[in-house]
Amino acid sequence: MFYKKFCSFIVLLCWISGVRAQLSAKPAYKPTRSEILQRYRDAKVSDSTIRNKVFKTSVSANWLEGNNAFWYRNLLKDSVREYIWVDAATGVKKLLFDHAKLAASIGRAAGKAVDERRLSLEKLRLGKDGK
Repeated sequence: MFYKKFCSFIVLLCWISGVRAQLSAKPAYKPTRSEILQRYRDAKVSDSTIRNKVFKTSVSANWLEGNNAFWYRNLLKDSVREYIWVDAATGVKKLLFDHAKLAASIGRAAGKAVDERRLSLEKLRLGKDGK
C-alpha cells in the first residue's frame, strides 16, 4: 500500500512540475534593430573571410536515364569548373570528358580561344551509355 501511495505521489509531483514549467514560459526573443544590423555586419565579414576557400561542398547529381550513373559539376577556385561522371553501382569516378580536347574543338568552331578550365556547359545531355 505504501509503495502505491509513494508512486502516486511521485507521479503527481512530476505532473505539477511539468505544468509549472509550461506556465512559466519566457516570451519569444525579439532582437533590437541594432542587434540585427550587427549580425548582418558579422555575416558579411564571415562571408568575405570564407569566400574562395571552401569548395566541393555539394553535389547536384544529374542521373542518366535507365542507368546507375550520374554526372555533376564542381566549381573550384577562380571559377574553374570540372565535370565528373560517377557510376554509383561500382563507385567509379572520373572526368566526364577530356576538358582540353573539348575546349580545343569549341575554340576551333568559335574561332577564338576557350579556356579548358572555365568551360561553362549549362545543358548537357548524355545518352544511356554516358556519352
